[in-house]
Amino acid sequence: MKISILCTIHRWGGIDVLQYGIERQTFDKNEYELILCDKLYKHRRGLMREWADENKINLIHFEPKHNSQYHVHSSVLNECLEKAQGKYSIVIGDYTFMEPHWIEIHHAYNEVGYCLSAPQKIFGLPKLSTYLEHPISVFYEPFTPEVFKIIPPFDLDPGHNLPNGTIINHLGWHNRNDSFPTEIGRQIGGWDEGYNNHVGPSNLEFGLRLVHQGKQKIVCDQRAAIYRILSYSIPPFTEFLAAETDNSINNERYKLLCQKYGVQE
Repeated sequence: MKISILCTIHRWGGIDVLQYGIERQTFDKNEYELILCDKLYKHRRGLMREWADENKINLIHFEPKHNSQYHVHSSVLNECLEKAQGKYSIVIGDYTFMEPHWIEIHHAYNEVGYCLSAPQKIFGLPKLSTYLEHPISVFYEPFTPEVFKIIPPFDLDPGHNLPNGTIINHLGWHNRNDSFPTEIGRQIGGWDEGYNNHVGPSNLEFGLRLVHQGKQKIVCDQRAAIYRILSYSIPPFTEFLAAETDNSINNERYKLLCQKYGVQE
């Protein structure tokens, strides 16, 4: 197996976005697997198995041991990493659509010795995580990428839209469209479970250790960009993100690690 796609999910709906992108990948289906750690596993395991069988997708779908409302909780990501059989792992979030060449670009960079962190193009639907109850879809008809033409986009990572193949530091690492050698991820201990449920510094901390402990280099390439729908309605959305990530313990742990390696926060 060449590629493991690690995805943690906690919300209703949105999986049809992921399904549409995955089943159209040009990469050999025998050479990648989709690993879904799903808080709502019991509600959609049958539907996911039917989809995987119909499209011949290698699927590992399971419920997290440590249930968290945050889909990037360190322990949940580590559960995915533990099951990964691919030489390289790509980490994405839920509600993710990718172009057909997406896996190929991630694989190509890793094969020549670079981790890849690529941008997200974000589209906001208000109260997405609270008012939707369909286990697979948030739409009233089959999903199509045309939806991204009618939902206003906003930029989640404004500093991330760099020229193709630009080497970046760990600050570009967000656990949303990032890839690395699977064994290196395990060797550095995966994601630090000392962080609590919140996202933010725990993601950057993994990227920091990947560079300094794992001796990896990170490249950004816009050609591997993904499209995501989030529960933020309009820009600017910084107040929402701050509410989710503002945690003094996490920030302090991250600062100490930056000091250890002598890098800028």
